Amino acid sequence: MILLLLAALLFGAQDEIYEGDPVAGKKVYANEGCAICHKIAGEGSDLGPDLSHIGVRSAAYIKLSIRDPNADVSPVYRGVTVTTTSGATVRGILLAESASTLELRDMSGKRRTFRKSEIKSVRREPGSLMPAYVMPATDLDNLVAYLKEKV
Repeated sequence: MILLLLAALLFGAQDEIYEGDPVAGKKVYANEGCAICHKIAGEGSDLGPDLSHIGVRSAAYIKLSIRDPNADVSPVYRGVTVTTTSGATVRGILLAESASTLELRDMSGKRRTFRKSEIKSVRREPGSLMPAYVMPATDLDNLVAYLKEKV
């Protein structure tokens, strides 16, 4: 039973009902700056997950992801903060790591490579870089309606 409930939350149900105006939701997506981190149909950034097919998820899952981004974070999107020996601090997501280098995508979307000999510390964050969004219920419903169209 618990597995069925979890599957419904993650992937939705055939008869799922949700309210909202996708046209207004597209405006919410733009006004909230979602494309600064996310991509839909090739437009936007690679800092966060590509949302081109997010509509296969349930409306409840999408709402939860907006309200509480730390509820379900893929390890590849967890934050990393690098402090260099010169004192610079760079935050982003880890792209690659070898014995001698660490590569991340910083908060502006730029790929940054650091030699480990230049790194003072690396802090691997337990959560998402995405902030929790607090918005009027109508805006949230509209945003979900817009994202549900992305299948």
